[in-house]
Amino acid sequence: MFKHLFIIINFIIILGCTSTKVGDQQGPSPLKEAEITGTIYNQFGNKILGVSEEKTTISAYSLGEMLSLLSLGAGGATKSQIDQVLGWDGAATLNSRMNLTNTLLKKKGINFANSAWISKEFTPKPEFLELIKEMPHTTIEILEFEKANEAVAAINTWASNSSNGLIKEVLQPNDVNPLTAMVLANVLYFKNNWITAFDKEKSFLGPFVNSDLSRSNITFMTRQEELSYFSGEQYSAVKLGYENGFSFVGLLPESGVDLKKIASSFDYYTLEEQFIKEKVRVDLPKITVETELMMIPLLRGLGINDLFDQVNADLSGISESGNLYVSQMLHQCVVKFDEAGTEAAAATTAVVGVRSFTPIPEIRFNRAFLFYIVEDATGIAILSGKVDYL
Repeated sequence: MFKHLFIIINFIIILGCTSTKVGDQQGPSPLKEAEITGTIYNQFGNKILGVSEEKTTISAYSLGEMLSLLSLGAGGATKSQIDQVLGWDGAATLNSRMNLTNTLLKKKGINFANSAWISKEFTPKPEFLELIKEMPHTTIEILEFEKANEAVAAINTWASNSSNGLIKEVLQPNDVNPLTAMVLANVLYFKNNWITAFDKEKSFLGPFVNSDLSRSNITFMTRQEELSYFSGEQYSAVKLGYENGFSFVGLLPESGVDLKKIASSFDYYTLEEQFIKEKVRVDLPKITVETELMMIPLLRGLGINDLFDQVNADLSGISESGNLYVSQMLHQCVVKFDEAGTEAAAATTAVVGVRSFTPIPEIRFNRAFLFYIVEDATGIAILSGKVDYL
């Protein structure tokens, strides 16, 4: 059976790891704790892919780490909304997150960098600053956001350097202003070769059938060998190994099966148990996929509202002032597939701003109302009226 296989699911290069039995008294092993967080992030990524447009590539890990950090600085309903959408259920902890990051960074071909760009006019809580400092490969800089061009240039240079030039800009000068308290950013960079490279001499031009049934003529890489393979009623899947303990997992839906439906419920661990070894021909597009997502509308749609609301945001874990909110969140991802392997980068940027005004109650007499004109000492209404039609 020959199939063209193309990944349009979450950019998570699946980390091959095995579960280990752990004694009740010893607690979960670091690897098991990492797997718990990985599962939560995978499920969160499924939610994003389920509501986003086609040809969307994300890093659920990058997004999950950003939202987890903001959750640690949040309180009240703001924190509850983040945790519910992320899927924190008490099983995952700060320690399990760190174990996941440490598991990833022990491998070659992957890097993850964090940064906090803090206004010289703003002082975060020492506890929150310590959380940032504990994260791996962290840059902390003081900036003058009044000088927007200079501040944004510094952040963009850091992102470009951290992504090997794949992501050149994460902010524009109009994204920050004197009310910007802090910008939080992370970058994931991945570059690994296939264990078995595709033969360039066998690459060929062929049609790719788009979702609207139009066709695009593109270059396909091809190879035929014994691989981990699955064929089911809704989709077929194949697993291609990278060096250093990563794998590409490509899912090809059957004709008429909704791509978003599969993406929103995909579980790698279940699929892993269903793979069988079989000789398979794989035709994989030689492409670069780029995505830029404004995350606030997507996250609002999933139930995170208060974090982005000037009135209701509670980021009291970041600042004593309690007047912070996230004014922008951007996620970018670039994935390049070729005969040698895959190079990819993802960045998540959150702009934390100070509320631009102190909310005041509003009463607008723009519908039916009553009025009374009273004498203050006696309270007598010398005039009164009902206005329900104008």
